[in-house]
Amino acid sequence: MQSLSDTFGQVFRAMMANKLRTFLTMFGIAWGVGSLLVLVGLGEGFRSGQHRQLASYGNDLVMLWNGTVPALPNQHTGMRPYQLTPGDEDAIRALPQVRDVTGYLYRSDLYQVSAYANSSGTVLGVEPSFARVRFIPLVQGRYISEQDVTERHRVAVIGSKSATLLFPGRPILGETITINDVAFTVVGVLGSLSHGNNDGDNQKLHIPRSVMLEMFPLKGDNLEHNALTSIQYQPTTRGDAVAAKAAVHKLIAERHDFDPTLKDAFNEWDTIEEEHMISAARIAPRRVTNASAVQ
Repeated sequence: MQSLSDTFGQVFRAMMANKLRTFLTMFGIAWGVGSLLVLVGLGEGFRSGQHRQLASYGNDLVMLWNGTVPALPNQHTGMRPYQLTPGDEDAIRALPQVRDVTGYLYRSDLYQVSAYANSSGTVLGVEPSFARVRFIPLVQGRYISEQDVTERHRVAVIGSKSATLLFPGRPILGETITINDVAFTVVGVLGSLSHGNNDGDNQKLHIPRSVMLEMFPLKGDNLEHNALTSIQYQPTTRGDAVAAKAAVHKLIAERHDFDPTLKDAFNEWDTIEEEHMISAARIAPRRVTNASAVQ
């Protein structure tokens, strides 16, 4: 019976007798293992990065924007746009399938001036629930309160880059900025909100939604006087938005007079579904119907 040492000796002599074949075999094994490790590392890095990016928006979040009811075959009606309103938000809030909701509007054409500089970042009209539904890293002061909204206080919470641009090296809280010549008092400063290379998130200003609707409503033809840009909500069942989305689709369709089965009528992004897709590593994340609208 051949001993283990004899077996290894025979293998070693065979390897020495066929050095090129041995080298190519070992190189092929090393190349395959190395390639596998690189692919696994890239995949894990991609998933980790996408998880962090989704978390920077908020957890368990479904974003719904103004939409367009598509034209139907054999009917004379064409495509019809509709706008979301605070009434839609209140109706969604009453659904048992939804645990929290926020509605807001924004404009990026408003001019901002401090005593030291000027800027032109996006202005969002929000309510306190925005800080519950979305990820809002407050580093100084406070956020928009219910009293601010109810009493139409002219206060603002500014992004980190706006703070640097408008108040370079100077105190910020309690200072005044003007938005299109309307004075606002700064009550809070946000930390970094960048998503990837999008530094524009750090130039956003948040003001009470009631003030925004009164002074800077959305512009456009045939818009509701109280039209919102987006309504965003979290489902009651954490990690599962199926029931919540079905209930919201039915409600919005009833309120805007169209068939809820018309999926193209809804302009939305479900971060929960996106999270599941990333975890399963099936395909790269889908683009939002209107990617530029993610706010």
